Amino acid sequence: MSRPPEVDVTIALTEFVIGRTRDSDGDEPYLWVMRFKVDADTIDTGVLPPHLGVRTFPGTLLTLVAPAEQEIGPGDTPLAIRPQLGAFQTRVRPCRTVGGWFEGLVGIVCLTWEVDNFDYSTQEAGYHAFQKSFGPLLEVELNTLLAGDPEYDDALSRNVHGDVVSAPPDDLKILWRVDRLGDRDARSNVVELVIKRVKSQLRARIESAVLAEADIFELADPDNLTGTGAAVFTSRELLGGFSPIRLRYTEEGADYMINGYTLARRSHHYSIAGTILSAFPCPAVWTQIEAEVCDYGKKTYTVTANEVIVTTRFALTTLAGEQPTRVVWFLDSVPLTGASGSVAVPFAGVADIALGPASPLATRWPGGEGHIAYTIIDKFTIDLTNQDCHGTYSGRLHAFLTYDGDPPIDPDQPGTLQQLDDRSYHTYDDFSILSVEFDYDEAYVRDLENCLHQQITNQTGQTFIGISGPKPRPGQPRPNELTIAQSLIQAHRLLDDIVVVHTAHPDITVLPRLRPR
Repeated sequence: MSRPPEVDVTIALTEFVIGRTRDSDGDEPYLWVMRFKVDADTIDTGVLPPHLGVRTFPGTLLTLVAPAEQEIGPGDTPLAIRPQLGAFQTRVRPCRTVGGWFEGLVGIVCLTWEVDNFDYSTQEAGYHAFQKSFGPLLEVELNTLLAGDPEYDDALSRNVHGDVVSAPPDDLKILWRVDRLGDRDARSNVVELVIKRVKSQLRARIESAVLAEADIFELADPDNLTGTGAAVFTSRELLGGFSPIRLRYTEEGADYMINGYTLARRSHHYSIAGTILSAFPCPAVWTQIEAEVCDYGKKTYTVTANEVIVTTRFALTTLAGEQPTRVVWFLDSVPLTGASGSVAVPFAGVADIALGPASPLATRWPGGEGHIAYTIIDKFTIDLTNQDCHGTYSGRLHAFLTYDGDPPIDPDQPGTLQQLDDRSYHTYDDFSILSVEFDYDEAYVRDLENCLHQQITNQTGQTFIGISGPKPRPGQPRPNELTIAQSLIQAHRLLDDIVVVHTAHPDITVLPRLRPR
C-alpha cells in the first residue's frame, strides 16, 4: 500500500430543515456540535494493539438555529446554520501501524434539542458534560472494536443491505478491522453501533450535569433531546471530491434534517520540473549522402553528427503546504546517495531520430550501456549529465519526500523504491537525454524549403520545423519519450514522402574529439 496523503479537511453543516415539529405550535431547536479525528496525532503505536486516541474540537455555545424565542415550523426552513457552529477545518495525518497505514478518521457528531424550559446556564452545563464526555466514550468504543468485539466484527463484515461481504479471518483480525473501517458501508454500520452504545452513557452524564444546575421549575418541563447524528470519513475517501452530509433526527415526535458537506485537499502539493541547463555539441563525424528531394533529382548533401553533453537541472517545487524536511532521489531504481556520483544506464540507438540523409549514420550509435552523473545542488535541486554519447536515454527521476512526524529515511541507505513508496510521499518526472544530433548543409535545407513552399529556418539559420530531429538547447524544458515522439511524427509527415536516400553505406569521416567522451 502506498503512503496515504495528509489531508486538509473542511466539514460544514449548512442548513437545518424541519419536516415535522415536536410541538404543534412550532419548535425552538438548538444544536450541540462536536468534531473529532483519529490519526497520527492521536494514535499511540508504542503498544500492541495500537491505542486509538480521539481528539475533539467542540463547537460554539451559540447553538440556536433560529433567533431566540422564535418558534419555527416546516414552512420556515431550511435555515442556514451559522458557520461558527457548523463549519470546521483540520488536518488528518495517516499513521503507520503494525501491518501498514491507518488512513485516519475525521467526523462530526451533532445532537439536536428542542427548547422547553431550561435556562441558558442549564443548557450550558449539559453542553459542557457532552463536550467532556464524548471523546473518552468514543475512544473506549474504538479500542474495543480494535481489540475484538463480536458486535463490532459483525457490523464490519456487512454491507449497507446487511449482507456479509467480508467475514472476519481466523488470524490477523486487527488488520482486517482496520481495513474494514475504510469501507463506507462497514463504517456506517459501526457508527450506528457506536451511537447506540454511547448514547445512553452520554445521556446519563448530560442529565447528571443538568440536574445539578436546573431548578424545580426547569425540570417540570425539560428541553427534549430529539436525536443524535454523526458522519465519519476516511481521509482518502474525502479526496474523492465533494461529499454530502445528511443527518436525520426523529425522536420525541420531531423530524429534523441537517444538511452539509465535506471538502478536502492534499496538504502537500509538489512537482518536479526539469530544464536543460547546458548542451555542448561536438562534431563527431560527417559524411556525404546522395539523396533526392521532391523531383529535383539526385544530389549530394553533407550531414554532420554531433555528440552532445547535456546537463538537465531538476527542481522540486512546493506548490502548497510546508516544505519537506528530507528528499531522497532515485534514478530509475537506483538511489542517488551522497553529494554526487554516477549511475550506469541503458541508451537506445538513434535510428528513430536520424531523419532523411542522416539515416545511414544511425548504425554508428546503436545504443548500449552509458553513465549519467548526478550532482545534488541542494535538498530540492539535482543536476543530471550524460557522461557518454551512445544515443538516447529515457528514464524516470523519483523524489521521495518526508515531513515532520513522518517515518525517518536514512539518506545513505534509503531502501528500495517499493519500501520508500510505502513510507514516504512520492513524485517523479519522466525525461530523456539526447546525446546525438544531426545537422544538414544549406543546400538540403534550401531544397526542402523550395519543395515545401515555406520557410523552415529562422534568422539564425536553425531549423524550426523538425527536419533535423529534436535538439537539446539550454533553457528548454527537458524532453521525454512523449515529446520526442510528437516531434518525430511532425518530421516524418514532412519528410517521408519527399526525401529519398540513395546512399546506404557512405564513407564516414571521423572528426578529432575536442573533449572526452
